[in-house]
Amino acid sequence: MRDFRSIHASLGDLIGFYRADGRALLDESRRRVIDARAVVFAGASGIVEPAIFPRLAAEGIIPAALGAAELLRAPRLAARCLPILVFGAEDDSGAYADSGAHADSGLHALAEAGVGRSQFLAITNDPGAPGASMAEVRLPLRASTPSALRPNLLALLHLLAARIEGALDHAYGELEEARAHLLDSGEEELREAASHLFPADAVVFAGGGPALPAARGAARSLMRRAASVAAAYEPGELDPEVFRRAASRARLVVFSPAGPTSSRDRRLAEEAAASGAKVLLVAEAARAGVRDGVRTLEVPVLAAARREELFSLLVSALSERLFDALERAGGGDAPGSRGER
Repeated sequence: MRDFRSIHASLGDLIGFYRADGRALLDESRRRVIDARAVVFAGASGIVEPAIFPRLAAEGIIPAALGAAELLRAPRLAARCLPILVFGAEDDSGAYADSGAHADSGLHALAEAGVGRSQFLAITNDPGAPGASMAEVRLPLRASTPSALRPNLLALLHLLAARIEGALDHAYGELEEARAHLLDSGEEELREAASHLFPADAVVFAGGGPALPAARGAARSLMRRAASVAAAYEPGELDPEVFRRAASRARLVVFSPAGPTSSRDRRLAEEAAASGAKVLLVAEAARAGVRDGVRTLEVPVLAAARREELFSLLVSALSERLFDALERAGGGDAPGSRGER
């Protein structure tokens, strides 16, 4: 089993580093982003886009995301933008040890090609790894285990956006508050949530806006950790009637931060449950207690001004703990293969 206290420790290490020696890296990254006025990310786009693009755009920065192969074929674009390569953050199978040397070959090729002979930044768990070491500025993730990669990436993106906004000192406090609540959910609560969802043949994760990175990360993690089909969608893309027609062991997990879309998320959960699906609503504690058929897993309510953005960080850690509870309950068996029908 994974030691989930490493998520707490790794986030503390990241905060401490960027409060001290790493602050100069954030300063230099801000200068380069402001000078370029346009950035293109390659790697981990499913996490990066919803986490930081709206905040960059609000500051007059034009953000874009391309795959490594696409960026290799667009040297003029790379020369006109500031490329930011994200190494290793999509791989939970050991990439944290070498920043994805075996999984990020496209990014390495991009770096070796000089991304259109332009300067670039790297977000990486190992600043000395091939590819990442060629960057002008390297922003380390400071993750000690695979389960800490996504929470630390979300935290680093939060700090980078805050530095560009001129609110870095406030962002440190917001992350410290989130870190204090990473392990709030009790083991019994997680076991009950796992037993509500599983066994399952397919699990659909729904999350909109700042919750989308959590939904995508949870789907990827579940597919790696168990022989179960998983997918992530925006809530508006899902028709609850699909669950009426689906097999009896299809499940829905809705990640719902407080904000303008919370009522839509709640409605999706209730309608899917009414269609016969087993539904888990992962929401802030203030939103607990919806209709029968929907089990709620509570997320701590933060006082931070940007608590919506920090929701995905909390839920990324919570999802890993939920899957760990599932493995313990099933003796490590895959969700869809326990012989229960």
